[in-house]
Amino acid sequence: MATDTASRASLDVREMQSVAPEADVQRRKHTLEESMRKTAGNGAVAYYAAQNPAINTAMTHRNIDFVNDGEGGYRDAASIDEVLAYGTARRARVTREIKDGERHAVTVVGHLPMSMCEPDGTTYHPLDTTTGLPKDGKDGRPLVTLPRYRAKDEAEMRRYFSEFIDFQATNILPGGHDAIHGGSINLDESRPHVQLLVDTYEKDPRGKEPDALRNGFSRAFGRHRSDRKVQKVSKTGNPMVAADGSPIMVGEGARRKMERYHCELKSHMIDAGFDIEAERDAVRHDRRLVLPDYQEVQDLRTETAAQAAIVEEAEADLGLVAAGLVEERQALHEKAQALEIDVFGDVVSEVQAHEREVEKDLAARRAEVEQLRKKAESEGYEKGLARGTMRAAVEFEEVEAPSLRATARAEGRAAGEAESAKIREEAQEAAEQARRDERAARVAREEAEKRLAELPEYDPKVAVQEMQAIRHDAAERVRVVAIEKGAYRTDPTTGKAVIEPASAVIDRQAAALWDQRRAGKKGPMPTETVGMRAEKVRGIARGGQKDLAKANASAERSRSQSNDGMGR
Repeated sequence: MATDTASRASLDVREMQSVAPEADVQRRKHTLEESMRKTAGNGAVAYYAAQNPAINTAMTHRNIDFVNDGEGGYRDAASIDEVLAYGTARRARVTREIKDGERHAVTVVGHLPMSMCEPDGTTYHPLDTTTGLPKDGKDGRPLVTLPRYRAKDEAEMRRYFSEFIDFQATNILPGGHDAIHGGSINLDESRPHVQLLVDTYEKDPRGKEPDALRNGFSRAFGRHRSDRKVQKVSKTGNPMVAADGSPIMVGEGARRKMERYHCELKSHMIDAGFDIEAERDAVRHDRRLVLPDYQEVQDLRTETAAQAAIVEEAEADLGLVAAGLVEERQALHEKAQALEIDVFGDVVSEVQAHEREVEKDLAARRAEVEQLRKKAESEGYEKGLARGTMRAAVEFEEVEAPSLRATARAEGRAAGEAESAKIREEAQEAAEQARRDERAARVAREEAEKRLAELPEYDPKVAVQEMQAIRHDAAERVRVVAIEKGAYRTDPTTGKAVIEPASAVIDRQAAALWDQRRAGKKGPMPTETVGMRAEKVRGIARGGQKDLAKANASAERSRSQSNDGMGR
């Protein structure tokens, strides 16, 4: 069984790209539920154990989950939410909004060196990332079985992880201790390790915002204008110089920055008294493999070692057979010489024939060995391809898919807001029209009341008396000759006398006098009684009230439509 037993100070970093504030919180929550599964609860323990057989649920209760206490230290975490709240409060102080695609958080993982570990007596079968089934088990071969490890000295383990966390705060994170939200020391997996959830925010005090922050990811893990200068190297790793022989200096950049962090971490741990190998893990660090990929590589190494053992065994058998033939041939030759017989040639022929048969057998077995080797290489390629495909799918779900969902939500929200604005505009216009109608109705009512108020009051008794007096005056003025109860008048056209009733003459004279009387008053003489006038006023008032009620109802409908348009 091939395992990585080198005693190294490991440091693995994984970045989280922003999609949207709410989605970013969920991403941090899922990360914490996996690493702090003890605090997250039994549901989280069962869920992640089903995905990762390295988790020994009987040991999860020994995990150490912690949260930043905000006072320069850490305390035991009571819930996942308080770690999330700490990170959310930090992000709220960032003055420039973090855009989609920018890094908003980082997970940091460090394993306990193998020199500080010992097997705990349990094993597990790693799962194939493509099939989800335990690895190997093909063609009658046994399953891949890996051991779990525990700390030899728990006190030294705690001291190691404390130094590891302090190193992040002092040497890497721009925000120092405050940038560490929380984490967990996992003791229930294949090997003790610490997982930290951190941010890269740094202080950016300004005016009325002394606690303001800004994102310093590029300063910590990317390329930044403040990077220290280092000599440029070629693709083959050779230092580069200018034409005059002077070194070509460039900014450190992300890759060499991480290399420096690894070297500084090793030096820090060695100075702290830990048994750490000074060299770095080229396979893991040069290729920048994150923890799951590295574990996959180790499992593939184990499988490859098993297949290599079969090949070596077959080659060893071939070697033993060949050696036996050489010894047998030499013995026969010596025996023939000792007997001094002429049959040596025959013996040699027999030996040579036997050798040819053995050579054919050796060729067949060599072909079998070559086939085994090619099969191992092919399976390794297929596994690598499958692993890469799986990694691409995971990265799509973690990076691109949330962005696409956020874009769809934003477009839907924009369309809804545009439609809502249109409805509000139409409702506001309807409300304004209702208010105009209400004002017009009020003006009409006031004008009617004003006109009614200008009409003179009318008393029927007085009017009758005046009419009778006028008729009497008219009758007194008429001087006619009584002819069969009639009277005559001169036709103004013919000049002849026209006989007509005296009452008609009196009426005509009364009408003229009535017109004279009316001309002497302001405005027309009343032609209706007090009761008729009162009834008319009440009718106009009732009509105004109906118009007002209609205008109010229209305004209320407009306000209701406006509220509906605003999503109420």
